[in-house]
Amino acid sequence: MCEPMTIAATVLAAAGTVAQVNGIKQEGRAESKANQYNAAIMRQQAEDAKARGLEEQVSAARKNKQLLGQQRAMMAANGVDLSSATPMEMFTQTAEFGEEDRQTIIDNTNREVWGYNTQATLYDMAAKQAKKAAKRNTISTILGGGSNLLFSGTNSGWFGGGIEDMSGYNSHYNPATTVPTRKPRY
Repeated sequence: MCEPMTIAATVLAAAGTVAQVNGIKQEGRAESKANQYNAAIMRQQAEDAKARGLEEQVSAARKNKQLLGQQRAMMAANGVDLSSATPMEMFTQTAEFGEEDRQTIIDNTNREVWGYNTQATLYDMAAKQAKKAAKRNTISTILGGGSNLLFSGTNSGWFGGGIEDMSGYNSHYNPATTVPTRKPRY
């Protein structure tokens, strides 16, 4: 029969394994949710970057039109023929610079949005990995706990004898009085 302390130790070991499994599951869920939250924040930042980029484009176009207007007004006030070659070249150049500014804003916005979306994807992947890791660790803990319980049960005699039964001899083996059941190898 098993000793009460052995039974208590085995029950506590089983309870510890269950508690550890629950902790691993909770940790995996929490890490996954944190990564999902971070991914959502990155997507919101990508949308914000798009909106800011559009605002910058509108602002740059407005400033460029204002500059063209100022150039025309100043030249007209000084009596310059606005349809002649020099003012037209200057207006064309100002418009080209404005378009370059607008294109730079678009490119920078697209890079920023891409960065946020890439980070969101990485957080999504980390969320999935956290769940998978929790499952693997849960299985590993269950197997380890089960192995420990089996070893404890075998060692304490729950399965018909102590650990010495694993040697191939009965548990009351005394080399002086017992003849081995196996032939020696020589």
